[in-house]
Amino acid sequence: MSTESIDLTQSLSAQVNLIPQPLEGASLTGKITDETGASLPFAWVSVDTHSKQVAPASGAFALFGLPADKATAIISAPGYYSQVYYINTLNAASAPMSFSLVRRPETQIIPWGDGAIVIPPETVSHVEGQLITFEQGWLWGTGESVQPLAIQWEELQITIPGGQFALERLPARYGWLYVMDGQASIQRAGTVGSITVQAGEMVFLSQEQEPHPVPYDPVVAGALRLNGEVPIVPAWQPSLGAQVRDRLARIGIGTAQTVTFITYLLEVLALLAMPLFAVNWIIKNRKEKKRD
Repeated sequence: MSTESIDLTQSLSAQVNLIPQPLEGASLTGKITDETGASLPFAWVSVDTHSKQVAPASGAFALFGLPADKATAIISAPGYYSQVYYINTLNAASAPMSFSLVRRPETQIIPWGDGAIVIPPETVSHVEGQLITFEQGWLWGTGESVQPLAIQWEELQITIPGGQFALERLPARYGWLYVMDGQASIQRAGTVGSITVQAGEMVFLSQEQEPHPVPYDPVVAGALRLNGEVPIVPAWQPSLGAQVRDRLARIGIGTAQTVTFITYLLEVLALLAMPLFAVNWIIKNRKEKKRD
């Protein structure tokens, strides 16, 4: 459908007329997780000129209008190593795909009761016990503790007794808080009351206006990134195996073709080595005959 822009900061509800248009090209759907299978709320997938952020609550994504053949997908997430996948978009359209990323060692994992909070190195923050002074970037977590988690963001303080949440604020932009489980309260400095954010709600965070929680909607969450700009600089895994895998994917060699490529390479090396061994054997025999 053609894009229609609405400002939810001015009105919590709006009515728009959307005109359906024929869908062209291939599609790619799936989910991005970490090594344990937990969803990554702020991951991105890029295929050619198409980029999409996953749904913060589920880690799922959907890309449309892709080349109807073969393409290279770059998967990135704050605090995790990026990966490159060579995919056949015709086969990928028939079933969702799952991508798993490896956490970078500099990513902070803060214990939170029976769970943990993830703070990527791209995030500007300061942690002191159960208080996180947050400036910009991303953080998310799941857990519950006797002492509630407190996140201080300028004049706003977010208190979360337990549950699952995700928070983002890009440079020079406003922020969003997603509460998937449990609840959170938001209080502005100098005020008495607080705003409660229930499970299944999202809230726009700004210093200029009071927060108004609304039901979480993946369509609205996806519309926040319509410009398609990936705010994450890819960080590649330094291990040799990962570098070889990513480079093969970038030049258009898929997983199924990798074994064939390596086998072909070994055969070529063997063919090149055979004349060298033959020459070496001949020279060695001649030297032995001269000695005799």
